[in-house]
Amino acid sequence: MDVAPKEKNYSVGEAKERLRSASARFDPLAFLKRRPLRTVGTAFLAGLAWGSLRCRAAAAGLLPLGLQAWALAERLGLAPRRR
Repeated sequence: MDVAPKEKNYSVGEAKERLRSASARFDPLAFLKRRPLRTVGTAFLAGLAWGSLRCRAAAAGLLPLGLQAWALAERLGLAPRRR
């Protein structure tokens, strides 16, 4: 007892067109575009943490810079707001 497939079989050209239209709607950087400052701040803090794991002296030297950047972001209203 054979059952007919429920999915439509597409030709190669139709499949390529569907793939192109689906890939045109996909934006891998959409999260970065929605929250650029939070993403940059998180990357900066992750870099500080990574540096502290590798070399404590270098990360300690960057910590005041990170705190100054955070204070400036808060003053300009660019820091994430507390809930």
